[in-house]
Amino acid sequence: MVPVGKWSENRLRNLSETDKRRDISKVGSGFGKNISNWLNRDLVYPDNVLHLAIECNNKNHSAAFPDAFPGMVY
Repeated sequence: MVPVGKWSENRLRNLSETDKRRDISKVGSGFGKNISNWLNRDLVYPDNVLHLAIECNNKNHSAAFPDAFPGMVY
């Protein structure tokens, strides 16, 4: 884990109602975020680490990965 950046001081100061609940992605990927989970945290996972739900159609394969993973663009 790495220290939270200074950006969080301003971003987390005034949370909207959307920030206080799980906001599902508008692209239909099934991923979502709840910004209020970041309150009072000093350390977070680095942005180069992917944390994906265990969700796939190929459950009997040793290298199964989430259905949305191939569509991720950086």
